[in-house]
Amino acid sequence: MVKSVVTDYLASIVILTDALWCSDISCHNHRDQIEQYYGDIVNCLKIADKLFPRTVGFHKHWWTPELDVMKQQCIDNTVSGSMGHSWSHSKRG
Repeated sequence: MVKSVVTDYLASIVILTDALWCSDISCHNHRDQIEQYYGDIVNCLKIADKLFPRTVGFHKHWWTPELDVMKQQCIDNTVSGSMGHSWSHSKRG
């Protein structure tokens, strides 16, 4: 049911190909059409977000407390920069 609601809503969005292909940056008519198109897509995503159930406290069956410790160590090392490597200064080959 949820999938059909989202599918129906997406199917109702009008794709204005002439507006998408317009290259005139001062074309207010097409700009407004694209804004409407964007707004329709965002509204569809908001509807989908409300329709799909949330899972709280869900964990993988194989997840262990040791993995929590390792995950936190990785986060701490990445945030603090103590891994000894700065990605922003590395050179790509």
